[in-house]
Amino acid sequence: MPATPSRIRDISPPVHEGAPVFPGDTPYRQRWAARIGPDGPVNVGELTLSPHVGAHADAPLHYDPEGAAIGLVDLAPFLGRCRVVHVIDRGPLIAWAHLAHALDDLPPRVLVRTRARAVVDRWDPDLVAFAPDTIERLAARGVTLVGIDSASVDPATSKTLDSHQAIRRLGLRVLENLVLDDVPEGDYELIALPLRLTTADASPVRAVLRDLPPAAGTSPTAPATACADRPADPTLDDCRALDARDPLRALRALFTLPEDVIYLDGNSLGALPRRTPARLAQTIEGEWGEGLIRSWNQAGWIDLAGRIGDRIAALVGAAPGEVTTGDSTSVNLFKALSAAAALQKADAPSRSVLLSE
Repeated sequence: MPATPSRIRDISPPVHEGAPVFPGDTPYRQRWAARIGPDGPVNVGELTLSPHVGAHADAPLHYDPEGAAIGLVDLAPFLGRCRVVHVIDRGPLIAWAHLAHALDDLPPRVLVRTRARAVVDRWDPDLVAFAPDTIERLAARGVTLVGIDSASVDPATSKTLDSHQAIRRLGLRVLENLVLDDVPEGDYELIALPLRLTTADASPVRAVLRDLPPAAGTSPTAPATACADRPADPTLDDCRALDARDPLRALRALFTLPEDVIYLDGNSLGALPRRTPARLAQTIEGEWGEGLIRSWNQAGWIDLAGRIGDRIAALVGAAPGEVTTGDSTSVNLFKALSAAAALQKADAPSRSVLLSE
């Protein structure tokens, strides 16, 4: 029996002349460069617009002078499993407590609905935004993209853009101006690819959600259990079917892996995350090369161990601030043994042998 096609939900507002933009941004305009008639066989339009009109993806360049343009960012965060969370009419900032009911088995993309009806016909100076701490804690849970049904993840009057800066530090991606009016809470497949604009600070997207295929005994938006009905003696087709239902399947797209490789050697050398080269280039060329010693504070190096510790804390059941990070075990053991040898040399120089097991 053929599979039922997945429902596609368009979560993009209409774009036309008069579509709202941030005050001062270039509004959408269209004129005809050519029309069908005696002198030509086609219509050809010419568009003038801000890349932030309608549903759009911000690039790091939008809030970081050394950031990547939108055409250079990894596409993986804009495609895959996401969760829609309702935080309707709960105030000017989305706090962590507002999301608490929807945090179990969180996928790497989170879209937040803040209005019963998104404002699509005018500029909204009272738009709802994210609290910076919420961005930090979502990142600690493994979230790589956040989206919202307002024009910005920061308040309209903000001059410091604290949530944008948190997104920059943590390497997240962002979608703004979504329309989630008719989307129930739950998990979906997000498709919201930006254009390959190689020098732009943002790009319009046609954002859609596709219903996930239900696993046996679940609703379409309930998390699937990959091995709930695993056969006792699985065939290759059984394995492929299980893999297709695996709720972690979409995470493969976050890593650089050949299509025909199943890679299990994560302890010795894990697969390369797709966004790592760009992040390393930003750290080396921008933060180190341009920022120099200022980057200890401006780029947040000085509290990096604590921020990474907070991400690990979310995985091990600890509270923020209870876990920190350092060098690898081997490096720390070497430092400890080196310090012990130096002390021993001062107290008993004749004892020169270190025994390790």
